[in-house]
Amino acid sequence: IVNTTNRAMLSSVDLGQVLVGSQQYWENGEAIVIAYVKGDTLSEKAVEEHTGMNAARYKQHWKRAVFTGRGSLPRQFQNSKEAIEFVFKTPGAVAILESKGEDLSTVRVLPVSNMAFSGINRKDPVLLISKPEEKPLGY
Repeated sequence: IVNTTNRAMLSSVDLGQVLVGSQQYWENGEAIVIAYVKGDTLSEKAVEEHTGMNAARYKQHWKRAVFTGRGSLPRQFQNSKEAIEFVFKTPGAVAILESKGEDLSTVRVLPVSNMAFSGINRKDPVLLISKPEEKPLGY
């Protein structure tokens, strides 16, 4: 899982590899689980800028990956709150979303270097990685 000892950092290129499934595991070996908010303009723009695919092509890419056994569909959510909750509960989960005042205390915010979003008049996106659960001593 992503825990306090995992200091994963992502470059813009790394994020693109994660989003298309080329990078399927974190450095610690934990599987990456992609989550996104359906219809979120900022998320769609991030996917397009980092993968070169529009929303329809990205969806088709993942359907093809599932059909050929090379991956699992990203998890889709109706709003940011649901995505944040999923990231909190799912080790290895990652989501790109706009922070709209939601409580982010349960997740680790991971900045992505060289992230540029032209043409969008919004706040910068936030990349969220699940925060580790506390384990009892001697576990």
